[in-house]
Amino acid sequence: MGAGMKHMANGHFIRLMVIALAAGGLAACSSMPTPDTVVPEVSAFHAPLQSHVLKAGERVTLVAFNADGVSGDYVIGKDGTLDLGRYGKVAADGLTAPQLEEVITAALAGRGLTEARVSVMPEAG
Repeated sequence: MGAGMKHMANGHFIRLMVIALAAGGLAACSSMPTPDTVVPEVSAFHAPLQSHVLKAGERVTLVAFNADGVSGDYVIGKDGTLDLGRYGKVAADGLTAPQLEEVITAALAGRGLTEARVSVMPEAG
């Protein structure tokens, strides 16, 4: 094989390797978790707390998908609300974690975040 043919063969081999690596990377992305696959697992994590009624002064952790700036630790205020900053306040006192998830999701949807998914985890204590 001449020098020119070796160069062409090497170039063809390199292009094939790049394509194979790119395809492998895309396949890996397709198996990444999505909010629809993660949220049920997170919900199952706090299943024992589903009947726990939240009250003022209690700490909760929010895990939010498709809602920048919502995930974090919060304290239910003395007035019974959870202050979500730029997204406003939502009533939390007297709700269970799953009920609060629905309230927060609805509040975010009302602010245009229709794809938001939220999980609420009360502080164990």
